[in-house]
Amino acid sequence: VQESALEDASGDTAKRAIAIGRFSSSGGSLFLKREPAPAGAAAPSPAPGVPAANAASAAAGSGWSVEVAKVAVDRYAVKWDDATTARPVSIAADGISIAAEGLSTTEGSRGKASLRARIGRSGTLTASGAAGLYPAFASVALDARGIDLVPMQPYVETVLDIDMTSGAASA
Repeated sequence: VQESALEDASGDTAKRAIAIGRFSSSGGSLFLKREPAPAGAAAPSPAPGVPAANAASAAAGSGWSVEVAKVAVDRYAVKWDDATTARPVSIAADGISIAAEGLSTTEGSRGKASLRARIGRSGTLTASGAAGLYPAFASVALDARGIDLVPMQPYVETVLDIDMTSGAASA
């Protein structure tokens, strides 16, 4: 991360509340790698005693409220490598920008969010609309153009017997 800033932040331990006026970050990169589970290993639970489907709800319902008035993330890159498929998957996105306002862990609250990214060499993805954190919610307009499908072949071949040599998705 080249630059990050937190502005107008305050906390109240008695009320168990955190308020952030603005969070911004730029020039970051993230590398995510999914390794196969060791032979015979059970799938990990996200938190002891909490079923996977309820982990996010349990974290948000911890009694603390967090409100963020504005979020600005710019010039990020993400690389995803997945070694759990028959053939490894590698997908990269860059030029990632995220803007959001009015985000809160208060149950049922809704804010606004938008995302813009380049997927692979020539694909683009934009999304904008309403978003909520608790429970997790999104109602967005999505625009995807020219996203190369070939890198996703290992996911597709688990359900369809096809071999992709080229192809792009737009929606």
